[in-house]
Amino acid sequence: MRSCLYRATLKSNIWVGMAATVMMATIESYTYIPAGDVIRYSTDTLNLRLVSPKEKKYMEDVWEATRRLRQDFLKIKNPDL
Repeated sequence: MRSCLYRATLKSNIWVGMAATVMMATIESYTYIPAGDVIRYSTDTLNLRLVSPKEKKYMEDVWEATRRLRQDFLKIKNPDL
């Protein structure tokens, strides 16, 4: 399932759940948007919770794993690099 972002501004480390829709809103850093939520305006974000330390660590681990996979792929694709 996909999330839909329309004219939205996302600051750093946002967690957007599956099938969430964000329209015409600015989402502050470390905000968690639950799956299926519909955010129509920035005022809809006032009741959202922040990303927990455990979720933040998970995001960092995913970024690191993705970075390693990318580097390994590029080494296989271009061994001369």
